[in-house]
Amino acid sequence: MQFGNQNAPVILLGAERDLDGVEKLLWQGYADLITKPVDLSFLFQKLQIALGSTRLLKEDLLFSLDVTSSLQVSIATDVLRASEYSVVLRGPVQFQTGETLRLQSPMFGENSLGVWARVVSSQPRAGEDHFESRLSFLGHSRSTLTAVRLWLKKQYIDAHAVSSDTTPRAKVSVESSIPGRVNPSRDLSKPAPKGMS
Repeated sequence: MQFGNQNAPVILLGAERDLDGVEKLLWQGYADLITKPVDLSFLFQKLQIALGSTRLLKEDLLFSLDVTSSLQVSIATDVLRASEYSVVLRGPVQFQTGETLRLQSPMFGENSLGVWARVVSSQPRAGEDHFESRLSFLGHSRSTLTAVRLWLKKQYIDAHAVSSDTTPRAKVSVESSIPGRVNPSRDLSKPAPKGMS
């Protein structure tokens, strides 16, 4: 899953945004955001990255250095199934069974820093270049469990409010930490299970 318009990248010159604001701009198709007042060296360096192999600059205008460090990466995935104790994801990366990942999503509560989860399985999807991974939540708190239950209830209600050919949208991040789709795991024409009505 890629953000922005990969064929004709558009860079927005605008005010500073928080992380959620930047994410919304990327989903709207912008390739990047340069905040005002514009630093020309920074702008030219970003344009060089956007242009790829076409050379705009003779050399880098900004300082860079070879380093040795670690970094967590967020990966966008689709949520296929969710429960109080686990989640099934469809994404571009195959995870190692037993690997521990941090997940971030509104399903864990508005101010949540996310939850830890362990990869139960991660297999290629037939006929696709994506993988389906099942993750089990690890040690989430009572408040997180309550948030997940409320989120699932909302997904259930929203699924009844939309037509049968439309899939509700949800966000999850995998760190290794996401916008994706929620696919209800049961026949929605049947009554809700106890605790879900």
